Amino acid sequence: MRALVLILMICFPLLGTTAEVYKWRDKDGNIHYSDVEPAKQSAQRKTVKNKTTKVLTPEEQAAKDKADKAAAKIAACDGAKKNAAAITDVKNTRITMDLDGDGKPEEITPEQRTAQTERMKATVILNCTQ
Repeated sequence: MRALVLILMICFPLLGTTAEVYKWRDKDGNIHYSDVEPAKQSAQRKTVKNKTTKVLTPEEQAAKDKADKAAAKIAACDGAKKNAAAITDVKNTRITMDLDGDGKPEEITPEQRTAQTERMKATVILNCTQ
């Protein structure tokens, strides 16, 4: 009896992992889905797998949050370095930015470029220091 209970406990979670779904089109051209095969109607049978979401323990969630935060910090640092390199590159003689917020980039003046360069350097320091 104990063995039967143990087997049922192991197999029970596996029962809901797949399902049969039927898809057919009615006489008006509408598409229908059902878990019951329609009578007097040809239908496509599809097997659908159930994707379960793992519930994390508080410790696992904290570790995931910490890893996500570290990845976001790295991405912010990389983006700041890329922007700083683009504005300080002497090959880029013409820099355009949307400084007035109208959605259209305008060519910036040398003074604006200097100010933006300082902002970009500060952003690198802010995002790339621990």
